[in-house]
Amino acid sequence: MTSSRIFELARKEQQSGYKIDASDYYDFPIADRVMISEDQEDDVNWLANFLHESCKIENGKLTVIAKEKYFQAQYDEFAETLKEIQESLTPEAFNGSNPKECLQFYRKLDHLNDLYSDEYGFYVNIVDGTEFQTLDEFLRNANNGETYSILGSLEYHW
Repeated sequence: MTSSRIFELARKEQQSGYKIDASDYYDFPIADRVMISEDQEDDVNWLANFLHESCKIENGKLTVIAKEKYFQAQYDEFAETLKEIQESLTPEAFNGSNPKECLQFYRKLDHLNDLYSDEYGFYVNIVDGTEFQTLDEFLRNANNGETYSILGSLEYHW
């Protein structure tokens, strides 16, 4: 079983007493189980290390500082994978008449999808809005300089 995290963020300071609730995620499509994480501090450190230089996390706040840095390695691999597809794609792989080539083509497309928006990684829920999205989608929609309060994290398994 593999797990990752959902981070609840807010654009504005939340009133004291806010509690995250795992039952809000009962219909999370890729998870078979969602629960409040037992070690919030470790989760935030995990997120900070993952984001590296693209965001700053301190004092319970996440500030987007250089989202372009976050996406650079993904972009480079995405572009390289597209090039590989372009060089190796045959009509038989595309139309399925060569099952082996078709499977290889499908796996590369799946990899492209993961590079663009990793559906099995971190998620972000902006609680004072309606946005529940992958970390990739969150950062694409965020602007450098925006700051969010980190309210907590949930662990999900698939």
